[in-house]
Order: sequence, then structure tokens, then C-alpha cells
Amino acid sequence: MRFALCGLIFLSLFASPAFAQTSIGFEDPGDLGPLLDYRLPTWSYRTWDADFSLNGGGYDARIAGEKSIYNNFNTGLGSEFMHYRQSEICTRTLRAQVDGDYARSHSGQSDNESSRHTLTGRYNFALDAKRYLGTRPFGVIVGLDQGLSYDEQIASSRYESNTEETERYSRRNSHGFKVGAVWGRARNVVPLIRAQRLSERLAAMGYRRLTAAETQQVAEVFAAEFGYRRVFDRYSRHFWEDVLEPLLGEKLDPYEIFYLADVLNEDVGTRDQGTEVTATWQYSGTNQFRTSATEEDHRRNRDAVLIARWFRNLSLNHQVTASCGARYSFYNANYQGEEYASLQAALSHLWNVADRHIWTNSLSYDGDSRIHGEAREKVVRLSSSWTMSIEDQLSLRTDLGTTYSWYRTQSDDPVPADNIRTGWNWYFGVGVVYHLDRSFL
Repeated sequence: MRFALCGLIFLSLFASPAFAQTSIGFEDPGDLGPLLDYRLPTWSYRTWDADFSLNGGGYDARIAGEKSIYNNFNTGLGSEFMHYRQSEICTRTLRAQVDGDYARSHSGQSDNESSRHTLTGRYNFALDAKRYLGTRPFGVIVGLDQGLSYDEQIASSRYESNTEETERYSRRNSHGFKVGAVWGRARNVVPLIRAQRLSERLAAMGYRRLTAAETQQVAEVFAAEFGYRRVFDRYSRHFWEDVLEPLLGEKLDPYEIFYLADVLNEDVGTRDQGTEVTATWQYSGTNQFRTSATEEDHRRNRDAVLIARWFRNLSLNHQVTASCGARYSFYNANYQGEEYASLQAALSHLWNVADRHIWTNSLSYDGDSRIHGEAREKVVRLSSSWTMSIEDQLSLRTDLGTTYSWYRTQSDDPVPADNIRTGWNWYFGVGVVYHLDRSFL
């Protein structure tokens, strides 16, 4: 409870100046014509963020009729770099991430309990690419990923009157790749969203709004923004003189340019439009060494995955995303194989509440079954997050969610019986993100 109260106080300190801003928004948020006709030449953008977060969670469950509790708290510090490039032919995403976490957890039943303190460091790198076959909606997919992690752990446990404490560490390296095919196109429409916001800011200043053709033209020039950064010391002045002044037929003063340039700093979320179906074959391998084991732990996964995604912007302020998929997995751990099948479905809604406020809600289902066995698991998750851009390079994020899980295994010892575990899991989090770099390339 202390951590939740501290998080709320921390949130309130930043909320006042953020809510005090005057919202521009969209005067006609239902005008989706330019968005649906979206076509741009090759363009890209990059982000580089540093974040600090506080998270907590827990659950109350019934296992074989006996109540079991669990709660945890963790704090993290990390950084992520992402480069995205899109054209009518190819889409590429490069992502690199470094994280460090400290976590504390406590769990127990009536006759036993345990606590754990863990310090973890992680690194992960991933590259994904889609290439379409000309103007047709068919294409191929390739992807690579690699990661390293290390953690130290101090654990204590009590069973009746006996108490034990242990220290252990582990290191893990993982790698994987995927290949497959895609049908359909889901385009990133953020440049059009920013161009529409620019049109609304022009109207707020007393200028005319941009036409559909001009909106498309401004979006295309947004794709070249980084070129102005590299060529000019005062790139913003040249950028807006070349783009807007010829369209408006009027000279803009520095204060107007500063106000309009803020559209490039606004966080509008990840906005896609379209439908795509992907079929991939994936391989992943993990080698882990633990002081608690006598040998390295080798894990290998081979997965066949089919996923359908649908992205729709109901208006310029609202986006709905739906997805469903199926997965077949052959899981091999220390040369002992298992086969699994799973189904997933998810629905999410993104709402641009105001210029610097984004509210995202999602509901998902995940069901897994062991093919040659009696293990079944079903998980339903409901989550919500709120992001506030306090300044151009600083944002605050809060997360809240709950999960219901159902898990069944069959036991033959001492007599055949079903063991069923059900429970509710909850979590909350508060995080601060500093945007070291965020620009179109």
C-alpha cells in the first residue's frame, strides 16, 4: 500500500502542469480521407528513450482448496533504441534494449512461506523485415534476435519451524530467427496524424486549414525532417520556410514557427492502418547456467505461427486493434521434448484524449494445451495505461491491470486426479521516460 500511495503522489506532482495546457485536438476528428488514401515514399524515424519505473503486483489463489498469496515489488532502469523504416516495398524495424531491475517478492500458505530478492541485467537486439512483391499484397518476412541476461538472487524459505536461506546466480544467452509470408498491408500513418495536427494548429492561429492534397504533401516532407537537421544549424527555420510558407503564401514569424514545430514532439502513439495476415516458422534457443543446477540448461523451441491483425482508425483520436492467432510449438528442454498448441486473441483501443495524453486499454485471451498430456492453461488479461507528455522530452506512464488464470494438470500419484489451480493476479506501475532522441530520418 505504501508503494501505491507514493506512486499516486508522484503522479499528482506532474499531472497539474500537463493538464493545464490548452488542447488543440481535431476540429473534425472524423475526416479520415487522407488517412485511408495514405501513400508515402520511403521514410523512417527513430526513438531513443531512457526510463525509470516502479511496479508492483500480486494474487490470491486457491490451490487444491488451500489459499495461497503472492506479492511483489520491483524497480527498473533501462534504455531502448528503435529505428523504423517504411516504403511501399519494404518495412524494417531495428530494436536494441538494455535493462536493469531490482525485485522483491513474498509468497506463502498457512504452513510455509518464502521471500526473494533479485538483481537482474538484460540486453536484447532484434531485427525484423517485410518485403512485398511489387505492388501486390503478398510478401516475405525475416527476423533475427539475440539476447544476454544475468541475475543474482537471495531467497529464504520457511516450512513449519524450519528456515533456509540460499544465494544463487545465473547467466543466459538466447538467439532466434524466423521466416515466413505476409498477406495484406498495415501502414504506419503517424506522418498523416502529425500533418492533421499541424492543420489544426494553423486554424488556431487564424490561418486556413490544409487541403487533403496539402496534408499529404506536408506528411511527405515530414519524412525528410532529419535531412534538414543534418544540413542546417537552424534547421527548423529552413524546414518550415520550405514547407509551409509556399503553401500559405504568407511569411511566418519565429514564434509561429516554434508553435507549429511542436507537432513533431507530440506523442500520438503507434498508429497503424490496414489488415495483414502472417504465417511464420520460428526457432529460438536458450542456454542457461545456474549455480543451483549441475549442468547447463538447454532449451530449443520450434514454432509454426499464424496471426491475423486488423488496425482501424475510427477517427483521428481513436484507434482499434484486433488480432487472433494460433501456434504449434515443439519444446525441447535438456533433450526432453514436449508439444504444445495455443490460441490467442486480443482487442485494444487507443484514445488521444488531448494533445499530450494517451489512454490505451486492452483485453486478451491466451490458451495453451500440451498435446501429449493433460496440462491445460487459460489466461484472460485486462490492462490499462495512461501516458502524459510533460515536456517535449519527458513523459510519465502509469499502468494498471488484472489477470485471471486457470491451470489444470493430471496426477497419477497416489491415485489419478486432476489438480486445478485458479487465481487472480494484479499489478500496477509508474514510470518516467526521458526521450534522448525522437525524430524522423
